[in-house]
Parts: sequence; C-alpha cells; structure tokens
Amino acid sequence: MHFLKHGWLVIIGVMGFVAISNAKQYSTDTLPIIQSAAQLQLDLLPQRHCLYAGKAYSLGAIIRTDNIVLECRSAQDIELNGPLKWVIREQSP
Repeated sequence: MHFLKHGWLVIIGVMGFVAISNAKQYSTDTLPIIQSAAQLQLDLLPQRHCLYAGKAYSLGAIIRTDNIVLECRSAQDIELNGPLKWVIREQSP
C-alpha cells in the first residue's frame, strides 16, 4: 500500500511534466512593431520653476541674497500645477 502511494505520485508527476512540455508556445517575432502616434515634447510644456540669476530653481528651493531669504512657492495656493514665484521668508535690517 505504501508503494502504491509513491506510484501515484510518480504518475501524477509524469503527467504534469508531459502537460507542461506540450504547452502551446507563443513568439513575438512575428508581431508588427507599433509606431507611436504622438510624441510628447517636454520642451513645449510649461516649466514649473523660479528663475534667479539665470538659474532655474524648483518648488521649495531657498536662496539667500544679501539680506533677504527667498523661497520658491506656488503663485496660487489652490493650484497644484500652476506657476511658481519667489516669496520673501526673512529680511534682515
């Protein structure tokens, strides 16, 4: 009886191997290459940055100029993707 249990396991294992080896195989060699219909040109999108001395600074950037500390923030508090502007954080006398 113990031998029969192992025999069934062998038979099930062989059947599983045969089923896997006979599985249908697909190839992507014959599929056509699809060209994109539109290209996203990042140069033309509005950029979100603050400019200072010819350099672009991103949201949250903090710079110190002479006696003023500036922070790059959203121009409108309700907009998530609107323009940015410099806001004065500190001013030393």
